[in-house]
Amino acid sequence: MKKLVVALGFVTLQFLGFSQNGLEKIIVEKYYVSTSADSIGSIGILPVGSTTYRVYVDMLPGYRFQALYGNSDHALKINTSTAFFNNEDRGATTANAIANTKLKTNTVALDSWFSVGASAAGQFGVLKSEDNGAANLLTLNSLLKNNAAAMGIPLTTQDGNQAGSPEAVTFVGIDPTGGIFDASSLQGNAFQTKDGAISALSGAVGPTAENRILIGQFTTNGVFTFELNIQIGTPTPGVSEKYVASNPLTGEITIPSLTLTGNNPPVVEITSPSNDAKLKSGIPTTITANATDTDGTISQVEFFEDGKSLGVDNSSPFSIAYTPTDGNHKITALATDNKSAQTTSSVIHIVASNNIPPVVSITVPAIAHLGNVTFNATASDADGTIKEVAFYLDSVFIGKDSIAPYSYDWNAVLGKHTVYAVAKDDKGEKANSTKETIEVVTNISPVVNIINPTNNDTQIVTGSSLLILATATDADGTIQKVEFFVDGKSVGIDTITPYSANYTAIAGAHFITVVATDNQKTSTTSSTVNITVKDNQLPIVSLTNYQLSYFKEDVVKITANAYDSDGSISDVEFFIDSLSIGIDQTSPYSMEWIAKAGTHHLKAVAKDNNGAKNNSSIKTIDVKNFTAGLEAIYTENNIRVFPNPAKDKISFHSTNGVIQSYSITDQLGRILVSTKVKENKNEFTETVNIEGFQAGVYLLTFEMENKTITQKFIVE
Repeated sequence: MKKLVVALGFVTLQFLGFSQNGLEKIIVEKYYVSTSADSIGSIGILPVGSTTYRVYVDMLPGYRFQALYGNSDHALKINTSTAFFNNEDRGATTANAIANTKLKTNTVALDSWFSVGASAAGQFGVLKSEDNGAANLLTLNSLLKNNAAAMGIPLTTQDGNQAGSPEAVTFVGIDPTGGIFDASSLQGNAFQTKDGAISALSGAVGPTAENRILIGQFTTNGVFTFELNIQIGTPTPGVSEKYVASNPLTGEITIPSLTLTGNNPPVVEITSPSNDAKLKSGIPTTITANATDTDGTISQVEFFEDGKSLGVDNSSPFSIAYTPTDGNHKITALATDNKSAQTTSSVIHIVASNNIPPVVSITVPAIAHLGNVTFNATASDADGTIKEVAFYLDSVFIGKDSIAPYSYDWNAVLGKHTVYAVAKDDKGEKANSTKETIEVVTNISPVVNIINPTNNDTQIVTGSSLLILATATDADGTIQKVEFFVDGKSVGIDTITPYSANYTAIAGAHFITVVATDNQKTSTTSSTVNITVKDNQLPIVSLTNYQLSYFKEDVVKITANAYDSDGSISDVEFFIDSLSIGIDQTSPYSMEWIAKAGTHHLKAVAKDNNGAKNNSSIKTIDVKNFTAGLEAIYTENNIRVFPNPAKDKISFHSTNGVIQSYSITDQLGRILVSTKVKENKNEFTETVNIEGFQAGVYLLTFEMENKTITQKFIVE
């Protein structure tokens, strides 16, 4: 019994090497290409187009084949991109185990196996070109009749079998019966060993003077590749030569043909005419084909009508002139690549007659619902006009249309139905469209859910803009619209996902629902979401850093604290005399103002995240015009500074409060005078020498028991 599963796909290849010691080359013969008849008659899975390859070791006279092997340095690999064919009736792991009388039975002759010369019991395998054609073993049944030029000599002429006594196969370290070359098809696609051999213990010589030994036959519809390691005996007794696929070690030899990298077959399809085309007999037309090769080039494309060659085109775009005759015909194209691999296109069926029949197609929805359903058809006539298009439901005529575009409105009935159209031309010729299936079902209602807000939400405040979000789907159609309701009153409609509407919140308890409507006008109402809208608490704001008096052109920094108990502060706006001087959106909130002489009213206004506003208390400040040449400036503590402006001396007199120290600083903040007062009394007078002070504005600062007083004076 045998199992073999490997997929191959190659053209008949002969890898020419060069004479090097005893091994000349490895020869790969394209033995046969399977047809649909072979596939049907096979015992085992034989894909149409599978190629049978025979692999030969070509040696100089006097040399003997000893082994096909793999070891730890050189793996033996036999692979395919799909799977190997194994005949499941009388196939075997080695050719010697197949009775030659059974090669006429189904597709046993295409089985995959190993050999050291044999093609069957009592038969040597030889190249078909070396076979004299006598005693053909494969011609009694209806199979193996393919005579395509791509595989060379047909098996019906020379089958590559020659009577004799080939050596038996000995497996060393390998159990092929448990692998891919056994009794079941499609069990694998890669044979590999690093510790085993397929051997001829006595050494095998070829049956002809060419001294070629068949070492295996492999059938696949994939890309066939291998890496072979061969040992042969020399004419000198006890001396052998080893040939490896790559990386030879000391005493080993390599030649290119020990490696087969594969050839992808070309791809070809007929592009014109189309399948089932209706042509007018006697009118010349053109057959065109598209052919490509992923690992090479296209050598030629040959065109056939009913198996008879119409001609060859050697250059792209591939085409040939063709004049059809009355009747039904099969058109094919055969592409050949630069390595002689061939592929036949799919069959294109055409009908030729004096009157070209019309062409018609119908468009029918796969799923429909109760109600009106429209069937649409297109029809044309290459040599005339369309008289009418008739519509059939479940093979019963239901109506017709004589004006393009052709259509019929049907009142749908539940269940599955077949629909087709029949076009009739002006000469009475008819043609049918393909039959299409329509299933009429009851409509599935849409599904809708509210995802925002959540049920029982109590964090919404009066006046805020609430975004209501919903999801809606329809299993057998589309969503046409989603409408939003608050307390049963519509607040918006959306037709595009994500579905949403905005609602300006009003204090109190409310319920929200959403209604989704599908393309069949079926509506679904969501579950109810309840919310409670609470009154918005006003923000709190207060001014925090200001003095009661300033001088003209002082840079006054005004600051404020603001917070919101049920939300957040959006911004704080500052006002002087009811005129805005700026807005700050980031805490700590502040704004600067260039002081102007006079009495001013200061306030801050805070706005929360819901737009609610609240004012701080109003503060009054006084800005003095110190450039007016005043003799003295009095503070609330009755500290008199004089003269002002001053030249070389400045004096001050205090009548209310103990001055502990005083200092004079310039506009850059540098301390020019700093003095501690030794006398602790409520009335105090002091004069300070300011000779050498540059003209400008200076600050006189008094440190008292519980406060600091600062006055400005001018030096002329």
